[in-house]
Amino acid sequence: MEENILRILRSLKWLQDVTTGAIGYELESRALRGLQVIQAQRGFIRCNFTVPTFASDLNGNWHVGAIATIIDNVGGAAVYSMGDRLNVTVNFNISYYSTAKIQVCFSFFLLKKIDS
Repeated sequence: MEENILRILRSLKWLQDVTTGAIGYELESRALRGLQVIQAQRGFIRCNFTVPTFASDLNGNWHVGAIATIIDNVGGAAVYSMGDRLNVTVNFNISYYSTAKIQVCFSFFLLKKIDS
């Protein structure tokens, strides 16, 4: 049990470091700025995020690249909470069904399937 808690804390620290720009790229930290983790378990992270104006496209919608950056990093943290190392995204596919406006608050979660 304690090992799981340490893994979760380690993955949250990694996500925080990316968000604050301590590690990674400026583009990632800009896209993640304002991200709030509200729940974390082994393989599961729930977040709240208000889309900032600087993450918009020319039409005032949430830029699809910024959406992909958040999904990739929060998903990476969820996977990292289950293992001993970060894994590289090999196959990344997102279907965008509609636009999302800036200054809207989203609540989302990412879950890594846990094999039994």
